[in-house]
Amino acid sequence: PTIEKLAEIFKNKIIPLLQEYFFEDWEKIRKVLGNNEFIISESAGDLGLGEEFEEMLNLYSFNQNALMIPAAYQKIYG
Repeated sequence: PTIEKLAEIFKNKIIPLLQEYFFEDWEKIRKVLGNNEFIISESAGDLGLGEEFEEMLNLYSFNQNALMIPAAYQKIYG
């Protein structure tokens, strides 16, 4: 067992399973993972939709670099 193997399991098995389970609701996935930086939320910025809609609209990205940080996995249990 290595951090590389754990990262591979999360990337190829656990994250896709969570995507399916939560119907790609990234905010729920982020909470389940303990806000450990695996999933990053970014503001949509000025899209011209109006301030109230832009606050509700977040873009999410998968941070593969966080998979290599042991402390990020510990946050799941925290």
